Amino acid sequence: MSPTQNIKVEDLPSEVKDHEVQKVEASLDWEQGLAAWLKDLSESKDSDLLDIVGPKLDKVLIQTALDKTNGRKNEAAILLGWGRNTLSKKIKELGL
Repeated sequence: MSPTQNIKVEDLPSEVKDHEVQKVEASLDWEQGLAAWLKDLSESKDSDLLDIVGPKLDKVLIQTALDKTNGRKNEAAILLGWGRNTLSKKIKELGL
């Protein structure tokens, strides 16, 4: 249910908002895919793209580093070029 007749992304349930549909063809490289996603996102949002994209990028970076290091935070922090405290803080902020 929406407070107005126009439904905005903010009005959708979290299950729908958190689900992202892949619109990028498999033949495109990741930079083209990222550019296409950002273009779509910018058309649906007026501002604060970095506030939306930043945490998502951090999650992918952190999860990739933790996967590569088998969950060892010290090694993951080194891989990311961050201090261990920075990594721990971001993990807590992002709920990883």
